[in-house]
Amino acid sequence: HAAAGNIVGQLTRLWETRTLPHAIALAGSGAADLSGLGQMFLESVYGGKPEVGFMMQVSPTGKDISIEQIRACKEFLLTTADAAHPRWIVVYDAHQLSSSAANALRKVLEEPPAHSYFLLLSDAWDSVLPTIASRVSVYRVHLEETQITQHPSYATYRELFESVRSRPLYEARQLLEPFFGE
Repeated sequence: HAAAGNIVGQLTRLWETRTLPHAIALAGSGAADLSGLGQMFLESVYGGKPEVGFMMQVSPTGKDISIEQIRACKEFLLTTADAAHPRWIVVYDAHQLSSSAANALRKVLEEPPAHSYFLLLSDAWDSVLPTIASRVSVYRVHLEETQITQHPSYATYRELFESVRSRPLYEARQLLEPFFGE
């Protein structure tokens, strides 16, 4: 398990150097925390809130993520994208993909459209089908109990992320600055 701030910094550097894999996963405990961590990373990619029309979010409706939701993602990815305006698919609770949705996602992950990226989030990564897990770069993070040494105002990452979420971007960046060291 890696420190949450280090993961955001590492992913941001990979993005800036154009070496980010097309499919990444944040895996660990606390789905709400993973969601916040994913949002912080995407905000660093876009220099603020992700632009409308360049990101599609998918989460379970009912008991799972359906094949119809993944088909909608495939259609979304077929819209024009370029290096300045990449398309992002964010899959919350990826462990809840139905088997047919997982199969459809696997096919897209095998041959993704140009300038398309996937961010999968799961607090039960070991339940994700191996055919999906093998096509994704996984970053494991444990948020609830990890103690923060870089920021004395917050005892845990959970406290820090809750504070960051409610602040304007420039203030959030100032709070997170200790985590983006050399």
